[in-house]
Amino acid sequence: MTFEGVPIHVRDQDWLVDRFNMLLKTYFSDVRMGYPIVLSYGIRAQRRFGSISERNRQAIIRLNALFAHPDVPEMIIDATLAHEMVHYVHGFCSGLPRKVKFPHADRAIEKELEKRGLLVMYDESEVWLKKNWSDFYETHCKDLKAAKEERAESHSMLWQMWLAMPNMRDLNYLNCKLAHLLSKFPSPIVPNIEWYPANPRHQAITYYQSHTHTIYVHSALASAKVPEYVFDFELGYWIARIKYGSSWNKIRPALLQIMSEADINHAIAWRSNTWPNYRRQVMKAVTGYKRSK
Repeated sequence: MTFEGVPIHVRDQDWLVDRFNMLLKTYFSDVRMGYPIVLSYGIRAQRRFGSISERNRQAIIRLNALFAHPDVPEMIIDATLAHEMVHYVHGFCSGLPRKVKFPHADRAIEKELEKRGLLVMYDESEVWLKKNWSDFYETHCKDLKAAKEERAESHSMLWQMWLAMPNMRDLNYLNCKLAHLLSKFPSPIVPNIEWYPANPRHQAITYYQSHTHTIYVHSALASAKVPEYVFDFELGYWIARIKYGSSWNKIRPALLQIMSEADINHAIAWRSNTWPNYRRQVMKAVTGYKRSK
């Protein structure tokens, strides 16, 4: 068998199943099983190591395909399988009763792993990944990195064409809007602001990058179809968050200094009800992307 064109011994499906069964027998023997579990390798990925999903009353656990490489320590596979198994135990994608409301809230994963004697291994795997994963991915996924960079360049050019269309809001508009809001509500940090050329995975209307002090605005918002109150809300939110932190109880009163309560509610409703479909429509028009069904 080969991996990246090099003949090596790869951990195959049978090996993965055996590894998982050993983990179940040793650490999860008390668990009442819900949906049957199906294991497989997924795609090579930079950031996603494992996942659990439900399909046809089966729990599907997938691991990063790069974990088949023998240079990845076995504890990484074990820790990832254990992580997904905790989701299963907590009632996510398993048909079992829910034990927690949110899968990662309040250190739910770590608490369950500690109870089962797996936390030390899990922490050691996190240390290895932090130290080694970036270089490992760079070595074994040069083709994926090159393809990603090519797509990013293509998307950037397409969004530049979109922004250059008549009647589109431009960067000067963003800077003037930001300056106007800052005049009403000064901030200890004066942020920069940029349009960002989104790819199909980017769903955020705006986001803030703290180390560059920059607010990034999804390029789809350049259209005149997007109401002004959306910009007041989005930029005002980040100005307030920079000053007060993430508490909505502090952000909302700050927003009331720059916009009406009615417009705040309109903006929140636009985010929830209009943005998802609008984003997909613009993405399709600009990049040709269409979400598969």
